[in-house]
This record gives sequence, structure tokens and C-alpha cells, in this order.
Amino acid sequence: MIPQAVCSTKEMLWLSCWEKRCCSYYTVTLTGSDIWRISKTMQLPPQVFTRYAEAPASAEDGFALDASGKHYWTALAKRDTEEQPPGTCCFLLRPPNGHAHCALGDLRPTVCKSFPSILINGVLCIGDYSGCTCRAWALAHVDIGQETALAQILARERAEYREIVHRWNRRVEQAKQQYSYMEFCNYLMNVYAERDQQTQSLDVA
Repeated sequence: MIPQAVCSTKEMLWLSCWEKRCCSYYTVTLTGSDIWRISKTMQLPPQVFTRYAEAPASAEDGFALDASGKHYWTALAKRDTEEQPPGTCCFLLRPPNGHAHCALGDLRPTVCKSFPSILINGVLCIGDYSGCTCRAWALAHVDIGQETALAQILARERAEYREIVHRWNRRVEQAKQQYSYMEFCNYLMNVYAERDQQTQSLDVA
């Protein structure tokens, strides 16, 4: 017997949304874990599905490319074609019937999986997301336990990514030279590849 897939209430509501405007309205900033998972599984270099833009000075996960003091964020790339609304996520598919869906499925970034939930001082809350058109999200739409776990995973991945980015930034500062975005991506992939190998070694042991 083939096991039946089990979706949470929130997942069912999101899948049933035809427009999925959240996938066009927001800029999805990524962690290194997101980039590693998508790149490894899809066999795509990060620069194919990501773009980088200047991050605000307060961003703790902004990476440097030179000693100018500017820092950048990495986000999912968007496209603007005749077939797609402006700013559509590069992984959003909109077939002829108009019912949009994510090509990444369960591989999508953790911040997408945890939408619209956020943790505030350890308490699960619903974010103020005006870009969503299918409903006004409420805690009644989510499983508190599952959403809390997702939000905690996101917090851990962001903390790990910040530490990795800080190491990169120290390297850039000491080298006093210009780096490319591709070089930063290569650095990320190497770091996460090493971590993946260590995890696999521990699992075997």
C-alpha cells in the first residue's frame, strides 16, 4: 500500500491558494543552509537561482565583497516576463489553468516553510504580512507545535549562517581585496559540504 501524504492545515490552505502572491510580493532572503540544499538537490550553481543586493547596516548576516563597508544579502532570484507577474519567484510555476505552485516543493527555503509564523521572545506569533491576498492568517490556521519547531529550525539556520558569514567577512577584511559574488557562493558551498560530510560521518559512527 502506498502511504498517503499528510499535510498540515496551513499547508493545505497554502496549496489551495491559486494566486500565491506571497511568492511574488516578498523578497526571500536565504540562509546558507537553504542555498546548499537547493544547489545540491537541483544540481544548480547558487548564482543561477539567487541574486544579491545591498543589505542594511543593521543586518547581522550581511556579507562583504571588499573593504568598503558595504554588506549584501542573498535572495531567491525573481523574473519579469510576459507570462509571469512582475517580481515572480524564479521557482513559482503558473500553468495554463492559473493555479500557481512552487517547483521546489518541500525543498523550498525554511523561511517559506515557516510563513506566516514568527517567533517573538520565544512565543509563536503570526507576522504582519500584507502581501498575502488569499486570507488574513491567524494562529487558528496553524499547528502550534509544528510551526514552533519550524521557527526554531529557521532561528538555528540563521544563527549558523551568521557565524559563517562573519568568518568570511574577517577573511575579506584581512585580504583587503575585491571578491566576486561567485567566490562567496563557492565559499558557502565548501563550508556546507564539509559540514555535510561531518554529519554523515557521525551518522555512520
